[in-house]
Amino acid sequence: MNVNIYIGLSSKSPRKAERKICYILGCQIHRREETRGGDPETVTETCHGATIIAISRALKRITGPCMVTIYAEDAWVLNMINKKQMEEWEKTGFRNKKGAPIQLQKEWMQIWLISKKHEIQTVAGRHSFSRWMEEQMKGEKNV
Repeated sequence: MNVNIYIGLSSKSPRKAERKICYILGCQIHRREETRGGDPETVTETCHGATIIAISRALKRITGPCMVTIYAEDAWVLNMINKKQMEEWEKTGFRNKKGAPIQLQKEWMQIWLISKKHEIQTVAGRHSFSRWMEEQMKGEKNV
């Protein structure tokens, strides 16, 4: 089965701030994409941190092994997943070169453990749900 994860953030600011995150899970059922999720949630985090949290939460909802495509605007986070950076972090206990835990260590560890069950690919940039998510995060319903 193929599952698409679409990630949205209310703010792209690199500073740590309160912002909304949103994710949608989608898969093809009878030639039609069925979706779940989409409820915005408020977190206080950087842009990268918010993306990591959203990906972690979305991946936890996938119950069986499958091919997962993650769509998000945060190219840096997607690059960390694509470049197998998590394998290197696992070797060090998800710690940096100074021995301190990496930022959002728990979420990165969850992404790593869950991703080992799936084949994951990523696509950076806006996606088919970007505009809808932006509207939802602004509080506008039924858009």
